Amino acid sequence: MSGDVLVAYCSSKAFAKAIAAGLVSTETKAALAGLLWAHLARQTLSSICVSLHRAASDNELRLWSAPVCPLEGAEARPVMGNKAVWEKLKALALTHRQLDAQRQTMAQHEGHVRTVEANQERLRQNIRSLGNLPAASAHLIERYIKDLNREEDTLAKARAAIEAAAGQRERLQRLVEEMQAGLRADLDAALALL
Repeated sequence: MSGDVLVAYCSSKAFAKAIAAGLVSTETKAALAGLLWAHLARQTLSSICVSLHRAASDNELRLWSAPVCPLEGAEARPVMGNKAVWEKLKALALTHRQLDAQRQTMAQHEGHVRTVEANQERLRQNIRSLGNLPAASAHLIERYIKDLNREEDTLAKARAAIEAAAGQRERLQRLVEEMQAGLRADLDAALALL
């Protein structure tokens, strides 16, 4: 019988009536609770394995770490009692969020670079168009050149920020990959015990 069928049967009204009528022995209930718990644990651990590539939400972490009670009256126990693994999962979720924040930071800086480059192009066009006019426009050309220099400084700072964020993102990405590999091994070991 598959785990899903067992879960469905044990959740049915017929099973509840059988328990209420005393037709299910304590030993049978304990054995079924063990089977159901193992099935639910496998599902939870598989779900965790699938989600390692993204940041787990706080709700998912709470759900995964909550004790599971497979049958009414059975003992509730956590799927994985290994607190070190839970700490690793929380650390991985936090590192994923930091990685996402670095990506957003880079995207913001890249958007700023595009804006500055567009401003620079506009200033260059203005300088070119004023270059053919009389000397009265010299003060405007001087102003545009100052603006262009200021934009160039802004551009250099934005590119430096992008480079720093890229380095941080790469470091976080390597850390995430290392953490995922370690957790995958821990979770595989826990699944093997079920």
